[in-house]
Order: sequence, then C-alpha cells, then structure tokens
Amino acid sequence: MSKKEIYFECEACGAKSPKWLGRCPSCSAWNSFVEVKETKELQFVSRQEKSIRLSEVEEKNSSRISTGISEFDRILGGGIVEGSAILLGGDPGVGKSTLLLQTLGNIGKSSIVLYSSAEESLSQIAERGRRISRDSKYLEILSSTSLENIIATAREAKASVLVVDSIQTIFSEEVPASPGSLAQIRECSFSLTQFAKTENIAVFIIGHITKEGIIAGPKALEHIVDVVLYLEGDNYKNLKVLRAQKNRFGTTNEIALFDMTEEGLKEVVNPSEVLLKDRMVGEAGSSIGISVEGTRAILFEIQSLYSPSAFGLAKRMSVGFDRNRMQLLAAVIERATRIMMGDKDLFLNLVGGVEVEDTGLDLPVCLSIISTLKGKPLPEDLTSFGEIGLLGEVRSASMPLKRIKEAQALGFKRVLLPKSNYQRNEFKEKIPELIPVSSLKEAIEILNKS
Repeated sequence: MSKKEIYFECEACGAKSPKWLGRCPSCSAWNSFVEVKETKELQFVSRQEKSIRLSEVEEKNSSRISTGISEFDRILGGGIVEGSAILLGGDPGVGKSTLLLQTLGNIGKSSIVLYSSAEESLSQIAERGRRISRDSKYLEILSSTSLENIIATAREAKASVLVVDSIQTIFSEEVPASPGSLAQIRECSFSLTQFAKTENIAVFIIGHITKEGIIAGPKALEHIVDVVLYLEGDNYKNLKVLRAQKNRFGTTNEIALFDMTEEGLKEVVNPSEVLLKDRMVGEAGSSIGISVEGTRAILFEIQSLYSPSAFGLAKRMSVGFDRNRMQLLAAVIERATRIMMGDKDLFLNLVGGVEVEDTGLDLPVCLSIISTLKGKPLPEDLTSFGEIGLLGEVRSASMPLKRIKEAQALGFKRVLLPKSNYQRNEFKEKIPELIPVSSLKEAIEILNKS
C-alpha cells in the first residue's frame, strides 16, 4: 500500500499540520512550519514480545574507546561507547570538524576509522588531516553526500568509528526530499543510529546550529541519538567549551575547555588558571567566584560595571550569567545596601565566555556588583561561593570541599562561604582563613572591616 503525503511540519518541535500555520500551537514558534512531501510504502508489522524478569537479563559491560583526549573522554563518561550514536553541534567554524578529525587521528593509530564529509573534497580533508592527524595509519576519508554510500563504505572498511559531517548535507535515496529537509534529517539520523546499533560501530553526527542556538532540524533528532554534545566559543577567541546536553552513558554536568591552535584543539588541564591569568588586581567591580561544573571546581573572574541611565529606564546586561537571575540579585542588593539602582545601567561579565548556571556564583556576583557601586576593590586574596535567597540569606552550595581545595591550589588565602556549609563539613583547616556568613548583609559588613 503506497500513500503520498503533503503536510507541514514545525522545524522547532516536529508538530504536523495539514495546512501552513504562522505560529506553532505546540511550541509557540513563529514561521517554523515548512512543507514536507513524503512518498513511502506503509508497512504494518506486529511485534509480539514477552516480558522477562530483570534478574534473568544477562549483564553486558559496554566497552569504551579512548579518544586520546582526556577531557573529551571525561565529557563522554570515560570514552566512546561501542555502538553509540553521538550528535555534536556548534556554530560554523567553532571547531567541530577539527575536534572529531583529531579524535579519529588518535584512534586511527591502532584501528580503522572513517571520516565522511559532504562539505569538503578529498584534497581539502587530506590537507587538514595531515596537519592534525599526521601519525594516523588507519584513518580513511570519504567525500560523499549519499547515506547509502557512507554506510556501505563504513561496513566494507569495518571501521570502529564513523564520523558524518554533516547531517544537513547528506541524503537518502529512499526519501524524495532535498538534503537538509526535515524528512531527510530524520531518516538519515535514524538510519545512522540503527547502523551503529546493529554493526556495533560508534557513529559521530555533526549538526549545524540555527540562529536560536539549537541544532537545525526537529527536536526528535536529539531524542534518536545517545549523546548530544555542544561545542561553544567565539570565533575570534581561542577558548572553546565542550558540554554535554544529553548522555546515556554519563553525566551531563561536565564541561571541558580547549585552546584552538594551528595544530588543532589542545585540552586545557587547569581551566581556573587560564581564566584568571589576565586578571587585574585592585580594581573595583572584580570578584572571584568558585563554581562546580560536573565533578570539577573552576574559578571565574566576575566583572561588573554600572553607569547612569541616559533614558530613565535601567538596562541589565550579562555575559555568561543568566540575565534574569542577575536582575533578581540586583533587587536583593538594593534591599541589603539601601542603594537605589533604578537609575543605573548594570553590566555583568564572566570572563572567558563560558556559560555558567551554578547558583553557587550568586554570592561572588553580588560582591562584584557591590564593589563597583561603592568603588571599593575586594581583597585580592579573597574568593567566595554561595546561593543567595530573596531575603538576602546565603544558602549552602554543593561540593564545598572541592571548591575550597581549588581556591587553595591557586593561592587564595580567604574563602567567604555559607555558614551551613561551614558547619556541616570538617575542612576548617584546609585553607588559612574560612569566613562563614549567613546573609548578604553580614558579608558586606565583613568586607567593610577588611
């Protein structure tokens, strides 16, 4: 039975409609519906499976392949799981292809790997590969836009890892749609995932990012694969951040920092030292905060600046820190300090361009803003962490001991921390001076005396 369908589908969430709609009723996205023409054989197969007890299921330990990059292995949860499908997204030119070509170069020293690109010719891939992976003996390259050809080549070569660059530029001959369309992206990603599972081959899929910051194509694309990674960073800066959005084989809280060089991406082993190396000491508005990203503590410099509002409506802008949370903290600061901020434009920056969601940075953010409002620099050997409540109370943060050890390793002598963390943990001798506080007002009073 054959059936031809012409319908419209939302690029943001995958919702379908028989006619074009200006706004998606499912996700409220505007102008996201595109026409989809699909012709295929409809086959209905009934699968009859029986349940089995959990204790009767045979245990299997999934073996992992090391990428040769310790930071990349840590993000993946210990390496590449055989038979997994991994989606890597990022802005154009951020270094996605470089990272995976470098990874294949390391794995290709001992086993066969395949890099398939639909965006570059063989000579272009080879030129970059010789520069990044010159010592790889078993790295094979392919320039093809056909999904069937890519899968057949990987199967014939018996590759242990396959990289497809990119999902938006390949097509399946079985789908009557142009490359990059919703039908093609969905079919190609599903076929590659099934190929990874059946052949026990790890497959990396590179995806482009839209202007909204999400991987182009339906959200179902992220549900099909096992791991979703994002490589972030300014094209004009060398520092790149790799983070996991989804990981069936590990945590999603880890981040890894890389330095872009002519020879590829080099892992940053000590990110705190790199992020603080250009710090200006003795300037008002600068504060050092300790954040925890996954299993690692990282020190960030937080800079703030204010200026009189020219139009009577105060601006609130932040880079690397949630702007809505900054507005909330500004209101708490007004209550604690009695300094009116309604006529002041406020700007906040986490140096390094890393996006951080840890609420343990609330206290150092507040201290940075208070420092710039009063024009008084904070002590250069002071760092802090702690969550701030609406009433100005300083709440406990996760992994306090790990934060304190990181501060101590970088030479900081004093740590301002929540009193609840200080009472619950026995680390009072880990650093020369720990200063517990229960409220933002108490923290300000201590700083005024120092």
